[in-house]
Amino acid sequence: MAIDVKMEGWADKSEADEAAVSAWFKKPGAPVRQGDLLAELIVEKVNLEVEAPADGILLEIKADVGQAVTPGAVLARLGTAEEWAILQSRQTAAFPPTPAPFPVAAGPVSQAAAPVAAQAPGQTVTLAEVVASPAAKRLLRENNLTLEEVAAFTGGTVRRIGEEEVKRYLGARAEAGASSPAAGAGAAPSEEGKLVPYSGLRRVIGDRMARSLREMAQLTISAEADITRLVDRREALKAEGTNLSYTALIAKAVALTLPRHPYLNAALEGDSIRLHSKLNLGIAVNLDEGLVVPVIPDAGSRSVAELAAEIQRVSDLARRHALTIENNSGGTFTITNLGTSGVDMFTPIINPPQVAILGVGRINERAGIIDGKIAICKMLWLSLSFDHRIADGAPAAAFLKDVRLQLESPGELFN
Repeated sequence: MAIDVKMEGWADKSEADEAAVSAWFKKPGAPVRQGDLLAELIVEKVNLEVEAPADGILLEIKADVGQAVTPGAVLARLGTAEEWAILQSRQTAAFPPTPAPFPVAAGPVSQAAAPVAAQAPGQTVTLAEVVASPAAKRLLRENNLTLEEVAAFTGGTVRRIGEEEVKRYLGARAEAGASSPAAGAGAAPSEEGKLVPYSGLRRVIGDRMARSLREMAQLTISAEADITRLVDRREALKAEGTNLSYTALIAKAVALTLPRHPYLNAALEGDSIRLHSKLNLGIAVNLDEGLVVPVIPDAGSRSVAELAAEIQRVSDLARRHALTIENNSGGTFTITNLGTSGVDMFTPIINPPQVAILGVGRINERAGIIDGKIAICKMLWLSLSFDHRIADGAPAAAFLKDVRLQLESPGELFN
């Protein structure tokens, strides 16, 4: 009897009401064992693995890559070899099989297309035993590949597929395609570029940002802060062995200021506005695949040193693709810093259901007045996007002014 593979276990950990299928690592017809990795979903920009609930054959994939699914949705069906044979016999007439670019075996992985060394006795592994590293899974997603394709290419000699095996497979496939007249006959002219999948994390980000702009009345205001004293104090502490990032210092300024402006630490819930009692601060981290926003819970209760350490910790988790749903959900306000990219001002897009986000630009040197004398000042642009349905321009401007004053007179930040 067929078994449904469902997506469960994340609805109680996240505010997200749906996830996106980012990759399948098995094809219909592949044998699987209980606990094998079948697919990955993206929930709150975090990859969530889907494992086989039992031994069997993957009969059918019900949710394609890029498709949105809700908690409890059926992603696939598992069954017996007999059920697979019956299913195939029904489909053969209408959908005759087409040869794959590289063979995929149902038992020991085929070596027919693999330019690899001969195997020693006992080295062959089955498809059910093959797993992929995080880097390999990323490449599989980006190139719309399955684990079976690469496993077949290795000739059954590799139990753990890594990034290098996927790259070798891609190179061999590209070479085979380039040498085939049929492959190039229908190809688009090179000057038109190439198509890449709009899926995975890129699609999740795109859909969320489009939804944010579609549903909110967003407005951005900017202010310039003279942070000369803050820079000097930070450099003095750095010389003593204490290194505080500018993001941490700005986070502390926000944490000190936001309680006086509760409508910017809020969320619209139907006919009501929820004013959050705590600041769960999102920190935007840029990855090659796209932007993720890990959350620092109860940031208002932390010292600047604690904020600096926690920002470093969650940023490292993000870069290692080790964030959990808990790390990435529950944020009430976000800071995004493009200063290291040489940007002065920009228009950050709010991360729903939050109602505001603070954009941080680069630090510029400019002539100014300090204590009545002309001096070189360190200037910083701040850009606040807010939902005009929840907060008007004057209250938003008051918050931005208070953050600016907190950074210009930074004594309290270092307490």
